[in-house]
Amino acid sequence: MIAIFALAAALAGSAAAGEPVKNAKTIAQDVAAAVRHAAPKGWERMAYANGSDPVLRYSKNADEFIIKIYGGKDSAYATAAEFPAGTGGAKRRVAGREVEFFERRFPLAARDPHGASSPASPEGTETLGVLPLKGKRFAVVSWRRSSPAPDLEGAGEKAWGAFLKSIKP
Repeated sequence: MIAIFALAAALAGSAAAGEPVKNAKTIAQDVAAAVRHAAPKGWERMAYANGSDPVLRYSKNADEFIIKIYGGKDSAYATAAEFPAGTGGAKRRVAGREVEFFERRFPLAARDPHGASSPASPEGTETLGVLPLKGKRFAVVSWRRSSPAPDLEGAGEKAWGAFLKSIKP
């Protein structure tokens, strides 16, 4: 109950400060205006703001496709050069451009810090690329797989390829 009041107060505070509170539909429209794309069929959609940066995420099973828009006013990253993408990666053609994609790993479960012989935490993978947009704005397009098990049918990989082909800035 306290969390509900805290959320209401935070929303009221940001509206009172002159900042419009955007709903998920408006955020999704902001992302779609910057990066046109075809939503994967049968995937759940979630739109939210990470600070002032709009985010649109599609998820199905252990896979997520995420589009984040940066470079706007009060953005976490003012330019693409500031974004810590990584080094070295495979190039793929997206919207008629060669885009370098990087891979990161992330822990799926917390490891017991007190267990000296506890096994390493299983890891998921994230493949991401930085796509320049108009002006200083840019999109980070990523595919997160939150499972250490391989996708034996390749459904996530096929959907990712189709998703990338649909992108048009």
